[in-house]
Amino acid sequence: MLVAGRAFKEAKRSLDQQVAHLIARYGARILPLHCGEMDVSSADLRRMAMEGKNIGPYVPGEVAAYIRRNRLYQGAEVSIN
Repeated sequence: MLVAGRAFKEAKRSLDQQVAHLIARYGARILPLHCGEMDVSSADLRRMAMEGKNIGPYVPGEVAAYIRRNRLYQGAEVSIN
């Protein structure tokens, strides 16, 4: 699993602490992404895709194309430009 951090006011653990917890508890393979924070959640991206809005600034073009091609999120058209 790839994970990326973002600001969260009420976090009980840091990203590194949460990763360590999940690895210890579930034996998960988790790799943190080292990238700039994005002020968008996965729920926001799904909503944007469902509404046909451009998700290109937030996901690789191949991901947006896959979402469009497979008509994910209720078959909405997804802009990748």
